[in-house]
Amino acid sequence: MSESSARETTNPNELDSSGVPLSSSSTEETGPDPNWTPPDPVLSEATALDPLAPNEPLEDAGNDVETTQEAVVRRSSDPSANKKKWTKASNWRPRMVRWQRQLARVNALESTLQAEDDQTIRKRSLALRYRAMAGEKLSELLPEAYALCREAGRRSLSMRHYDVQILGGIALFEGHITEMQTGEGKTLTATLPLYLHSLVGKGAHLATVNDYLAKRDAEWMMPLFEMLGVSVGIIQTEDDQGGRRKSYGAAITYGTAKEFGFDFLRDRLLLRAQNRMQTEMLGSGDGGFSNSGDQVVMRGMHFCLVDEADSILIDEARTPLIIGSIEDTVRDQIIETYKWAAENAPLFELDEHFEIDDETKRYELTARGRSKVRALPKSDLVRTMGLVDMYEYIERSIKTHREFLLNRQYVIRPSEKDPNVDEIVIVDEFTGRLAEGRKWRDGIHQSIEAKEGVEISVPTGQAARIT
Repeated sequence: MSESSARETTNPNELDSSGVPLSSSSTEETGPDPNWTPPDPVLSEATALDPLAPNEPLEDAGNDVETTQEAVVRRSSDPSANKKKWTKASNWRPRMVRWQRQLARVNALESTLQAEDDQTIRKRSLALRYRAMAGEKLSELLPEAYALCREAGRRSLSMRHYDVQILGGIALFEGHITEMQTGEGKTLTATLPLYLHSLVGKGAHLATVNDYLAKRDAEWMMPLFEMLGVSVGIIQTEDDQGGRRKSYGAAITYGTAKEFGFDFLRDRLLLRAQNRMQTEMLGSGDGGFSNSGDQVVMRGMHFCLVDEADSILIDEARTPLIIGSIEDTVRDQIIETYKWAAENAPLFELDEHFEIDDETKRYELTARGRSKVRALPKSDLVRTMGLVDMYEYIERSIKTHREFLLNRQYVIRPSEKDPNVDEIVIVDEFTGRLAEGRKWRDGIHQSIEAKEGVEISVPTGQAARIT
């Protein structure tokens, strides 16, 4: 056997963990292969930092799945290889390097915090809140905030955040969707970005799929947050307006995505009504006009962490949240205003208080008529109605008193649904027969019902909706 055949040479495609070629035992020492190219040092660093990287496939090309280790070899030996297969590694490589550095900073503070008492931990938390509200970037506060949260969990819950949970918290803070299996501690992981964002003082929300999970998770994690001086609120379906406002005022609020959505819609409707009322009151000089005193319950959505993101953002997102039926207070307000207008309509005189357009047959109040409307006595429900709406109710009621006559345009008879309740039925002007099931539009039918003292049928519709 020749000397060359007895010798085992180095395989350039076999690398040790540091990127140095591996060689089997040989009968004599050989020099390095002149064709071997060292691996990319940046990728080697990312591979070493990411424990999943050596077995994580970069791209599935049929049955040929290339691992990160194979990719190192391929790029080392063939720089002109297909660069498309590097997309996944190159996208996540800088993030993993950055997150591991943040994790190292969090871990470096652990021994220091363990030596401090509870009062000092709380003081540190208050100091972080001051720095956050003073404008310091949350990314700069993250290591100490996460370390404090970990220590508070260890003391109050006997639950210490693992490194992978810290990494998950960092990913959530940066706005990524993070997948964690059941039992890997999603509830504990969520405390990290929630606490960090609560430091700004604008509120942090966690949206989950049902009331049970919202209450369970909030009560479970509450000792952790209380040790850090952070208040926690819980939104439940049965909560009244005052309870909701208090819960939204807490530093961290747990609730369902559905309740958050409906509260948002109700607040938007209330703000719309208040803005309209303020606009209409400008220059009216009506000192007796008062507000209802209703207030919005939410203080904005500064940060919201979504639990079960696939369910909430994909499955349930296809069904919009709709405030379809009029709430009891709004319904009572509309009915009361129809009755108020019907009672006062006979007090308005043609030409002095209102005019009729000859072409459109539209009734419109004069300046004296609008002044009279403002001077009329009103119940509390009517007073919360916008002035423009009041004018329209009066104009509509004047029209029905003058143009719509009993037993000519309509009749009163017992309702088919409930014989004990009377209803207005239209008389067809061409045939003279009853027009079953028909109603006048634009509030005319309800105005006639108010004039005749029968039950007022308030129409329903979509007051607001959001997906």
